[in-house]
Amino acid sequence: MTGKNPRSGNSGHPGRSPASARAKRPTRHIAESSGQRVRKLLEEQGVTARIVQLVYDTHGPGALPAAWDEFCCRDSENDGMTTLEYTAKSPFLEHFTSWLAHTWTPAKLAEKLTASTGLDQVPTRTFLARYPDVDPLLAKYLSACIETPFSFFEILNREVGRKFACRDLISGIRHVVFDSTAGTLLRVQQVVYARIVVMDGARVLDAAAPWPLPQDVTDAILALRKVILERPSGAVEPAYARERLIEHELDARSFYWGFLKVAVKDGSLLPNVGYTQSLHKAAERLLMILAPGRTAAESTSENAVLCAIPEVHQQVVSMFTGLYENWVHERLPVLGNKTALEAVATPEGQLKVAALLAEIESDFSLLPFSLDPQVFRRMRERLGLSPTKDLH
Repeated sequence: MTGKNPRSGNSGHPGRSPASARAKRPTRHIAESSGQRVRKLLEEQGVTARIVQLVYDTHGPGALPAAWDEFCCRDSENDGMTTLEYTAKSPFLEHFTSWLAHTWTPAKLAEKLTASTGLDQVPTRTFLARYPDVDPLLAKYLSACIETPFSFFEILNREVGRKFACRDLISGIRHVVFDSTAGTLLRVQQVVYARIVVMDGARVLDAAAPWPLPQDVTDAILALRKVILERPSGAVEPAYARERLIEHELDARSFYWGFLKVAVKDGSLLPNVGYTQSLHKAAERLLMILAPGRTAAESTSENAVLCAIPEVHQQVVSMFTGLYENWVHERLPVLGNKTALEAVATPEGQLKVAALLAEIESDFSLLPFSLDPQVFRRMRERLGLSPTKDLH
C-alpha cells in the first residue's frame, strides 16, 4: 500500500492504473461471475422445484397451502383478496418458494396435518442432507440462504440491464448486486423487501417481494428497526443485525403484508415486478399440479382493468420496453453462456439470436398492449439483424 489517492494517476508508471484500482476490477468480475454461476446451477438443477417437491412428499399435500397461509400472515381463509391467493401463477411465487425453502419450518404446521414427520428444520437443510454430493458452490449458496434473513433495502442507484446498489435499512449495510432484470425494473428510492445473499464476495438477489414499497414508508421501517435491534439508533454489527432479523422474521414479514393489504384495499397497488422468473419456471410447473389455480378468464379480466388505467399502462409498457432493450446484455445458456451481442459475431450465433428474438417478439404479441414498433426495429439494427416484415 502506498497511501496514495486511488483516483490519482501518479503511480510512478505513466499510462498505468494504480494498484488499488487494478485490484478492484477483478473483484467486481469475480462477484459478477460467481452470481451468474449460482443462478445457472439453480436453473440447471431445478433446486427450487426439488425443494417444493420435498416439502410435498415429506409433509403431505396440506403442507403447501398451510405454509402459504403462514407466509402471508392470514388470520382466516377469508382474510385475503385475489392477489393474495395461493396459485401457481401468483406473483409471489419467487418470494414464497424462497421463504418456504430457507425460512419456513414444518414444526409450525397445524396439528391437523397428521402427515407431518416432526422434523424441525428448514427444508433446505433436509435437501442438503439428502443430497450431499450437490455442487460445492451451490451447497455453499444454499447454506448462506438459510443464514440470510429477508430485510428492507432502499435502492440507491442502478445500471439498467446490469446491477443496482442498495442499503439495508435494518443493518445499514450497502450492497452492489449484479442482476440484469432487477437493475432494469427497480427504481431509485424504492424500498424492496428481499433476501440478498452474500457469498465469496458476490451479492445474489435470491428473492424479493413483487411489489416494491414507496419511499414514504422509510420512517416506519426505521421505527421497526428500533424494535428489531432493541436500540434507538447507531451502527450495529452485521452478525447481530442478522441474528435479530432471523428472530423477528415474522415482524418484518407482517410489516410488508400490512402495507400490501392496505394498498390492495385502497386501490393504490401498481403492477408487480418479476425479478428472476427464469430460475423458478420448474417450480411454477410443479405448483400448477400441487396448487389450485385461477381461470384464464379471471386473470385476463384483472389485467384488462389494470391496463385501462393510463398511468399503469404507461408504466407497464416502459417496464417491458426496458426488459426488451436490455436482455442482450444477459449471458444465456441457449447462446452458449454468451450475450446476444457476443453471439451475433458468428453466423451460427446470428441464427440462434434471430430465432430467440422472433420467439420473444411473438411472446410480446400476446400481451394486452403493444410496444412501439420502433423498439423492435432499433433492437434488430443493434444486433445487425433484418427487420421483421411487419415493420417495413
